[in-house]
Amino acid sequence: MLKLQKSLTTTLGYDFRQQLHTNFLRTENFSNEFYNKFVYHKTDELNAHGSQQITDSRFKTVERGLN
Repeated sequence: MLKLQKSLTTTLGYDFRQQLHTNFLRTENFSNEFYNKFVYHKTDELNAHGSQQITDSRFKTVERGLN
């Protein structure tokens, strides 16, 4: 879950820059983690989907072909 600080200080200064920096780091980390999980899902994850989610040209779904 991406938890950003939403109520930033109203004055420009060190605290404001620190809050922005923290939000940018959290956003970047979240995005990179999501991307890495997606790549893993597409390439290495075993049993990522059930038979009803896999399409087949002859049966529409693998589940229908197995029944």
